[in-house]
Formats: sequence, C-alpha cells, structure tokens
Amino acid sequence: MVTGTVFKAPAASEVRFADWYNETRAQAKLMPKAIIYDYKTGLHYNVNMFSFGKHCDAEPVTSSDTSTMYNIMGISNWTPHAVWVILSDGKVYMASTHSHGHEVDNNSGNNLEGHICIHFPREMTDAEKTSMPYAVSHQNEILRGWEETQGMIR
Repeated sequence: MVTGTVFKAPAASEVRFADWYNETRAQAKLMPKAIIYDYKTGLHYNVNMFSFGKHCDAEPVTSSDTSTMYNIMGISNWTPHAVWVILSDGKVYMASTHSHGHEVDNNSGNNLEGHICIHFPREMTDAEKTSMPYAVSHQNEILRGWEETQGMIR
C-alpha cells in the first residue's frame, strides 16, 4: 500500500499455508492493511482488516479497490475465491474471500456497503463443520487454491 511504488507480484513459493489461530491472526492484527492478490488474473486491491474472530472482516480501502475486487469476483458474489494475502511486512498467506458486502460498514467512501470476509486456513471442530457449511466451503477453497499454488512452483 506504499504510494508511488510499483506492485510486484509475489512468487508462488513465497505463499505460506499458516494456521489462522497459531500465526496469521496475530500478524493480521499487527498489520491490518493488506493487499489481496488474485494469482489467476494478476489483479490486486488494498484492504483494511478488522474483527479477528474465526476469520477476519475487511473492507476495500478505495472505490478503485472495490472496482478491482468486482473485476475479479463479480459484484456481490458470496462464492469463496482463493487468493493470496500480502501483509505489510511482505509475508504472503493463502486465503479465501468473496465480494459480497454485508453488515458493518466502516468506510462509506469505497463504494461497498458493508464488509467482506477473509478466511485463512484453520482447524474446525466437528460441531463447526456441521453448523458452519459456508466456513467449510472457504476452507475447501483454501485447500484447492493451495494445491493450485503448489502446482505453480513445480
């Protein structure tokens, strides 16, 4: 998110498959400004992350960021989409997100009503797997994206 610099896409070999509870959540809390990178299209957009529960909530920073998000996933799409999340320290994490704005809206200037969710790899209890099918679909998309990412290294 540094102004005046050229974005350099990370290499697939840099992507970390890190557990949300044991690593990523603490890092995201410290560095809530991140870049979502769509490794299939090469497009990227900036987000500000907040609310770090079982996943994190985030909002595109500008209307241009929202437009890029929509170019990648379509407008108001709940379908999980594998992405790489680049934190401000340069570390890159495997994740899944969507483009459907909902609920809390902290940024009225970004042309998105509400926020999006970003899911990172995490263990789920059997009860969660039964009661949270949407969260399971994000975990499955993360696994699919990770396999794809690993295939890019070979």
